[in-house]
Amino acid sequence: MTTKPPSKITDLVPVSLLNFLQKFYLNYLHTSATIYERDGAHATSMITSRYCNRLADACEAKDGKGEGICHKDRWRVSKKSIDLNKPYNEKCSGGLIIHSVPIMLNGTPIGAANAAVSNPPKDVEAIKKIAERFKKYEISIEEIKKLSEEHEDYPEFVLDAAKRQVETVAKTVATFYEIFYKLHLKEEDLAKQITRRKQAEEKLQHLLQGLHVHQKELKAQNNDLRQIRKILEESRNRYADLYDFSPLGYVTLDGIGCIRDINLTGATLLGRKQLEAAGMSFSSFVDKSAVEIFYNHLQRCKNSGDEVVTEALLRVKDGRPVDVQLSSLPVYDAKRRAILYRTVITDITKRKQAELALKRLSESLEQQVTERTAELTKTNEELRTKLVERKRMKEQIHKLSHAVEQSPVAVIITSTEGDIEYVNPYFTQLTGYTSEEVIGQNPRILKSGETPPEEHKRLWETITSGGTWRGEFYNKKKNGDLYWEYVSISPIKNAEGVITHFVAVEEDVTERKQIEEERKHSLERLQKALGGTIQALVAMVEMRDPYTSGHQRRVADLAPAIAAEMGLSSELIEGIRMAGAIHDIGKIAVPAEILSKPGKITETEFEMIKAHSQIGYNILKGIEFPWPVAKIVLQHQERMDGSGYPAGLSNGKIILEARILAVADVVEAMSSHRPYRPALGIDTALEGIFKNRCILYDSDAVDACVKLFREGGFKFE
Repeated sequence: MTTKPPSKITDLVPVSLLNFLQKFYLNYLHTSATIYERDGAHATSMITSRYCNRLADACEAKDGKGEGICHKDRWRVSKKSIDLNKPYNEKCSGGLIIHSVPIMLNGTPIGAANAAVSNPPKDVEAIKKIAERFKKYEISIEEIKKLSEEHEDYPEFVLDAAKRQVETVAKTVATFYEIFYKLHLKEEDLAKQITRRKQAEEKLQHLLQGLHVHQKELKAQNNDLRQIRKILEESRNRYADLYDFSPLGYVTLDGIGCIRDINLTGATLLGRKQLEAAGMSFSSFVDKSAVEIFYNHLQRCKNSGDEVVTEALLRVKDGRPVDVQLSSLPVYDAKRRAILYRTVITDITKRKQAELALKRLSESLEQQVTERTAELTKTNEELRTKLVERKRMKEQIHKLSHAVEQSPVAVIITSTEGDIEYVNPYFTQLTGYTSEEVIGQNPRILKSGETPPEEHKRLWETITSGGTWRGEFYNKKKNGDLYWEYVSISPIKNAEGVITHFVAVEEDVTERKQIEEERKHSLERLQKALGGTIQALVAMVEMRDPYTSGHQRRVADLAPAIAAEMGLSSELIEGIRMAGAIHDIGKIAVPAEILSKPGKITETEFEMIKAHSQIGYNILKGIEFPWPVAKIVLQHQERMDGSGYPAGLSNGKIILEARILAVADVVEAMSSHRPYRPALGIDTALEGIFKNRCILYDSDAVDACVKLFREGGFKFE
């Protein structure tokens, strides 16, 4: 270093960046957090819980200096961790554990980060001691007890995560300090370079013409880049619309259940605006009876690593109860710690209401059946004459008639020739035809012409042979409107088993059909937008690397062909095709001069190229593909013996899709021209993978690939 680094953190690291780290990471439990300079000055500080705010405000107002007992507690713990050069924690005057971690630069502390990482004490004796400490600040024991009880306690695993967040923030601030200091040095070097450049300007005059030509080329490239950005922006806007106006609520929760992001549907369901909901704890919308269920849901999701589905009761802004289904998937960091939860919220209030109504109806019917059975049993024992029996039968027929008349579905009775003899009132409500208009008519008056004649033939053959036909019709009402109905038609037989009539029960399912069609269109639009985005990304990569132009496309042709030869499912094949089309997207971060370098590359340059798998994974991991595309891209350079990169995985630790893509990638690369060598040809490529079968490459994938070229006639286009 040419100069001694500034003494304070805020001399180099922007306060806005420190505030961001403090708000979203350091203040993990939303209590209090501070980043101190080595001399005790605040770099940034925050108190958010009612418990901490009340204690801090009281002592600061009483002291009149803005630095009361709360500040002294936090600085005492931080100074101790700075003096010890290691993490240190101690309870503050308010009974919370303050966990402090020194911010180290080259083995020397330059400050400290601390945060409250425990729940307020609930023990009466502990609260009395706190009240004694704050007695001169006019805070009563009753007020402290109330504040403690109102505080929403976090489970133990969240408190442990909060401690780790303090350590992470301390390391991050040190890293930012070092980065900004290096930038500071580069600014000094830049000033010297400007001076030398002015001295060399006279020597570069003869290159102006060449630069002018190059400028035109750059202008053309910029035009292409603007067009690509426009395409990406349009795709992003389409995706945003689909995301926000989806019929389902989508929300991203952090490790302790706070809302990081939420779509319009989800925010509307919670009775909040999107910006208002962001940052709030999701548990604040959960009914008190379901808070434990919600945290258990997150814990099960974290432990299993798979999708977890739970039903819970929410209380939205106006206090209205809403039954929902929560479906969550965890997102892990590099150390397999759950840092986010992708959650889908489905409003199941109507379903719950229907289930409750059905349950009540079932209980009522069971009670009625029980009562009626007892009544019939008693009546059967008492009845002695046919007159009494006939009276009972008339009563039953009367009830059945009322049930049919008041049924919420249409009921039609026809003769064996198909002529209508009876329709209930709901038939008129559904079709618009009165009973007088349809008696004696054939049900074909409802035909719209949309149902194939063969279906009507199958219907007639089924019911005339004594069976029951069930299916859907797209019929026409009296006013010409078309509607969907689910129909069940059965024969009515007499005591001898002879069919005397047919009865049809028809249910209007038009609304359900419309919802199904809308969902289908929404999925098609989403898939189209995703496909357009992927094609734009592919084009960007190949524009920067003209020597391998078409490489991803050819790999995307060969890899799914190998998978098909191996007998894999169509869904798996499509995922491999998608991963093949963008498997080298990480090369967008590799300088173009390295990718097109004709000679041997240096070890440093090779390390930069090797990073493309990890970079590609980082780009794609946030996109919700139906397949593990990001993981396939991450592992496509791994080898069976563990000699690959970036993680050195081996054998079964490499997913099957990545092993197939690795074979296709190598065969295409060896058979094609590269800046550092001419094309080796397909025979050499096949010989190379077969030679390393079971060593570097999956044996099944190699066998399938060789068979494709040798016997299947596969060729690269």
